[in-house]
Amino acid sequence: MFNTRQSPLGSPVATLRVFMKALLLALLLNSSFVIVGVDPLASLMRLNTWSLRGGSTRLMRRAMPIEALIAAHEVSRPKAPDEYRVIILGDSEQWGMSLPASETLTAHINARHFKVGERRLVAYNLAYPFPEATRDTLILDAAADTKPDLVIWFITAIAFNSSKVGMYEGNSILFELSQPRADRLIKTYDQQWLYQWIKHKDGLAITSQNAIPDWLGSLVEPFDGAPQEPVVPEAKRAIHESIPAQASWYNDFFLQMPDSAWQSLVIGRQITDRLGAKLLVVNEPMFISTGPNSDVNYNTWVQRSTYDKYRREIVAFTQQHNISYADLWNAIPPEHFTDSFFHADGEAWTAMVDRVISLIN
Repeated sequence: MFNTRQSPLGSPVATLRVFMKALLLALLLNSSFVIVGVDPLASLMRLNTWSLRGGSTRLMRRAMPIEALIAAHEVSRPKAPDEYRVIILGDSEQWGMSLPASETLTAHINARHFKVGERRLVAYNLAYPFPEATRDTLILDAAADTKPDLVIWFITAIAFNSSKVGMYEGNSILFELSQPRADRLIKTYDQQWLYQWIKHKDGLAITSQNAIPDWLGSLVEPFDGAPQEPVVPEAKRAIHESIPAQASWYNDFFLQMPDSAWQSLVIGRQITDRLGAKLLVVNEPMFISTGPNSDVNYNTWVQRSTYDKYRREIVAFTQQHNISYADLWNAIPPEHFTDSFFHADGEAWTAMVDRVISLIN
């Protein structure tokens, strides 16, 4: 006769005992991770397969902790002794919406093999789709360890508007999945107003569960090929849009200029000052219509009086806070905009390279 081993869950009492031990262990582990400020899942997501390909040339459009996106990017590679490292911040225009990676601004800059003194200028595309100034400070803070020499930050008026309409969901998710860094950023630079728009999970060490599917997908992406950006047909280009009598951005669209979100530029300067790097803020190019209603609106989105006020205010703000600033708002001809007022084509960025480089030297 063989003796059969009894199950440890052979009775309700034993089952409850095992459950309570497991719960206690989970609570102890959670408390330990909270105390040391570590999200174990977010740390695990820094593991990537992009490093096998030298890193991604632009931030993946995935819902993952910002540290994981940076780790998968080529900017995470060690900086060469002869490298002058330039980080490009911005939105979908600089990211290269509707463009292959080879046609982005950073790609065209790198193809020209510029030098700053005796060092090779190497540009890195850390833009992320949809404008949001506070999100860009999160990216810059995460990229600080990559030792940039210069940060060129492309900005536009809508990037400061989360204090009025709330944060775009994709940007809010980045903050949520990068909660420890976001908390430090908000508290260090006194940006508590952001908690109105960010879901905050107090007392939880693991805050990145929702990013698991995107992380798993990112492990395949370097070998499967990043999603190709759709080519915009000529008939769909911005120059063919009808401009309405009332643009989406009008005088009442903003709470005030400047408001609390404008402090993001000051934070960016403080971060770069701490790194011994330079910061250049650039008002990004946009589509300027010449059709009906263009005397009132620059395009479908932008009312002339609102945008003109924004341009005056950002000049005054950057001067007040000693931030280097350049205005390239009208630098790209209207025929070079694709499906939106701030998505330019590759030919436009080729022509823009010399303008951008002239701002560095």
